[in-house]
Amino acid sequence: MLRELHEELLDEVSRIYPYAMYLIFPQPPVEGTDTILPITSFADLLEEGRIMKNCAESYAEIIATEGRFYLYRVMHPERCTMALVRRNGAWVLWELKTACNNPASDASMLAVKLWLESSRGI
Repeated sequence: MLRELHEELLDEVSRIYPYAMYLIFPQPPVEGTDTILPITSFADLLEEGRIMKNCAESYAEIIATEGRFYLYRVMHPERCTMALVRRNGAWVLWELKTACNNPASDASMLAVKLWLESSRGI
């Protein structure tokens, strides 16, 4: 029942924001890896929301227009959706969640933090 509701809401988002398919996302602020993949289009964002049962698609306009928020797929050590936000000129972890917005494991959190640190040359 919840899955059906989620699918209906995704359809509703597509009807309410038909222009969203034409939004152009900026280049990812932090380069991805084999296991951390930037979400670079609205279609990818819809797919992420569907697969992970979250509201990723609701961030489309913010990602495309404000330049202060970006989403990634994390594939390992577990499947997560990750959000970065720009604070004081640096990209920092804002959120890391597994399916249905459940908390990520410590191992996933550590992997993401190490990735961010290495991208800054720390």
